[in-house]
Amino acid sequence: MYVEILADDHKKQALYRQHLLNGNILHFRALGNSMWPSIRSGDIVHVSSRYRLHLGAILLYQRDQNWIVHRLVRIEQISAGEKRLFLRGDALLKNDAPVELDQILGQVSAIERDARLIRLDSPINKIWTALFRSPIFPRALMPILLQNLALFRRMGLRVLGNHL
Repeated sequence: MYVEILADDHKKQALYRQHLLNGNILHFRALGNSMWPSIRSGDIVHVSSRYRLHLGAILLYQRDQNWIVHRLVRIEQISAGEKRLFLRGDALLKNDAPVELDQILGQVSAIERDARLIRLDSPINKIWTALFRSPIFPRALMPILLQNLALFRRMGLRVLGNHL
C-alpha cells in the first residue's frame, strides 16, 4: 500500500515527516490493495509518530522513496538495542524485505471509510489482528476469504461487524 500524496515529491516527504515528528497526526489517502480488506485503496489513513512495536501493528515505513503501510509480522533481535522488522500486506503471502527501526515513520491509528472512522484499537480490530497472527489461520486461505467476502455481504451476513 503506497502513500499517494507523497510519491516522488521529496519536499512534501520532508514536510510530512516533520509534521509527524512534531507529534501531529498525518492523514493521507491510501493507494493500492496490499492491505485489503483492512485498508482499501481510497481509505483515509491516520498515522501517529508514536508507535508501539507489537506483532499485528500497522506501520508506515519508508523504503527508498516510497512510503508503505504494512502489518508487522515478525521482530528479530539482532543485537542489544538493534532490531530487524518484517512487515507484510494483509492480502500478500510474502513478507517485505527486512525493515530497520530508522525506516519506521509511524503507526496507523485509524482509518476513514465511507464517512466512518474505524479505530484500530477497537475490540473487533484486535480480533482481526489476532486472526492474522494465529497459526490456525493459514495465509494460503486469504485469497479464498477475500473472494467470498462479497458473497457474504450479498447474503446479508455481517463479517467481523461493519469493519470490512
